[in-house]
Amino acid sequence: MERMSGTATVTQQLLNADARLERINRLRFLRLLWILALVPLLSHRVGAHEVVEAATATAPAAAEASVAAPAAVPTAVTPAAADQEMWLVSSRRLPNPCGPRVPAVELDYAQWVDGCWLPSTAEAFRSGSRADCVTCVHVHGNRMTLHDARVGGLDLYRQLRACSESKFRLVVWTWPSDRIHGMARDVFTKMDRADGESYYLASFLTKLPAGGRVSLIGYSFGARTVVGGLHLLAGGTVRGTSLHAEKSDAVRPRVVLLAAALPMGAIVPNGSRSQALAQSESVASFYNAADPALKAFERFGEKSDLLGRHHLSEACLGGAGAVMLQYNATKTVGKSHDINDYLNSPPLMRAIRGHLLDPGQL
Repeated sequence: MERMSGTATVTQQLLNADARLERINRLRFLRLLWILALVPLLSHRVGAHEVVEAATATAPAAAEASVAAPAAVPTAVTPAAADQEMWLVSSRRLPNPCGPRVPAVELDYAQWVDGCWLPSTAEAFRSGSRADCVTCVHVHGNRMTLHDARVGGLDLYRQLRACSESKFRLVVWTWPSDRIHGMARDVFTKMDRADGESYYLASFLTKLPAGGRVSLIGYSFGARTVVGGLHLLAGGTVRGTSLHAEKSDAVRPRVVLLAAALPMGAIVPNGSRSQALAQSESVASFYNAADPALKAFERFGEKSDLLGRHHLSEACLGGAGAVMLQYNATKTVGKSHDINDYLNSPPLMRAIRGHLLDPGQL
């Protein structure tokens, strides 16, 4: 009996030790999630110097309101030039498409006019397209309210205008990326939405007037959406969704990817987005090996190397790799996942602007 009692005691001690170890591991994981919460995970951090709109909505429902509501102008931005326009295109009120049965693409449009966002229509946007004007579409990353998207778009617009006389229309593409409760839930929900958003972007691009020049710039999850949209344009499938009759070989944009939250293997031959490069005139990927948010996402999200942190070898890319250029932004950006650290760097912004608007100046 004493031996049995001793054995039971040892067994109980082992069970208690296992339970303690499990609690410690759980606490370590929760601590890591808390640390990540302090990092602008896959998001654009808006600087304190930006002017905040007086009527910025705080509730999620208000944040996804129509883009038609006029917005005040940040004082640092001058009125739009006649040949350098800015538009806002929103999919915030649309559901996440998945599978062969997709919802109607009814996007909301607004135009930047005399310091305010004014409601507009798809017809007005398309009628303003010109062959000598570049349509540049910017897709933002995660945790962006409608206000954040407006302010971030204005900042990029200012940067593009700074040293370029090219005629362009900047399209600020905004999607439902407001922060939701729970770190893991937020990241995986937005990753799924970024993939689904590819369908709306690709459908939008097929309806642009033929003959016009197009460029795309995507940041973090926005880069994921851009690559998915290109893959769809080439006839591929994303999350069971394809363009079907809307497929267009005429759209071959120049592309800039910043801190792309996308597995490197997605764009190689036989990858899940393998047709994206062939659909592009050129692709410039800016990666940062020190990016803390992408590093964490590699470990706990995709569990594979991300395009936004690593250089992809030409051998892996195959023949389509001829269109791809890669820039190591690690020394310039450092331990940051902030788009401003890319846009506010003169050398990086010069390269970004060149790829989007002025390829002859590269």
